[in-house]
Amino acid sequence: MSEIAVNGARFRMLVEPIGKTRFDAFLRRLSVMGLVVFHPFLLAVMARNDLGQPARDTLARVLESYLVRRMICNAETRSYGALCLTLVSALAGASGADVVGAVLASLTEADSKVFAWPTDEEFGTEWLRRQFYNSLRRDRVVMLLQAIEEHYQSENVKGEPIIHFDYSKLQVEHIMPQKWRDHWPVDGEAAIRLRDSKVDTIGNLSLVSEKLNPSLSNASWLGVEPMPEGKKAGLAQHSLLRLNSHLVSKYPDVWDEACIDSRADALLAAAKMIWPAPTAF
Repeated sequence: MSEIAVNGARFRMLVEPIGKTRFDAFLRRLSVMGLVVFHPFLLAVMARNDLGQPARDTLARVLESYLVRRMICNAETRSYGALCLTLVSALAGASGADVVGAVLASLTEADSKVFAWPTDEEFGTEWLRRQFYNSLRRDRVVMLLQAIEEHYQSENVKGEPIIHFDYSKLQVEHIMPQKWRDHWPVDGEAAIRLRDSKVDTIGNLSLVSEKLNPSLSNASWLGVEPMPEGKKAGLAQHSLLRLNSHLVSKYPDVWDEACIDSRADALLAAAKMIWPAPTAF
């Protein structure tokens, strides 16, 4: 009974993480990705008394990097049950000092594309090309943008401490709206097709509050009558997210396809730091 109680407590920590460690952040992101198949491995990690918090955090970062990169690259997940068994076996056969290396090897040594860890080139290509808003669930898009926001927050070491709040209450906002034709006109079929191809990509997406979203709506970037307050002014005045402060400061005069590509590149640089290639560990 005591063993059941201990494992029950671990499982509650697994499915309802409330901590602020990197391991807890991974558990929350794993829940959004819906990959409960890795719970046995994570429970085994939590049961290892010889693993300190730094090792657990590194294991979380390793597995999260692998899974997020594969999610962005639309890799199949059917093999994850077998992969979890491989990770449990690697964990069981390694001492505390060797656990991270053993798990990393299990994720990188498979010669089959079924288990491949996407390279920086593969990850970057899909990050810049993919229609995030249409191809991923909204909560997963929020998860990705939240991770980048938290990364930006942690970089500002001289600023105030990060205030934790429920990001799930935020909404994905198209900077250039999906109904862009009302206030963002362009001429020519080629220009229209190009704009349509950029609207749902990651460079054109951000996070805003539920109250702010309707007021921004389809407004133009700088504002024109009958909507004199443009989207830039609304973000500058009402959003405290660094995602949006970076956006407003870097693109003060215009928001177009070139800006979307530029911002996508900047978000990719952050994404590669959050979810690095295996050689970074």
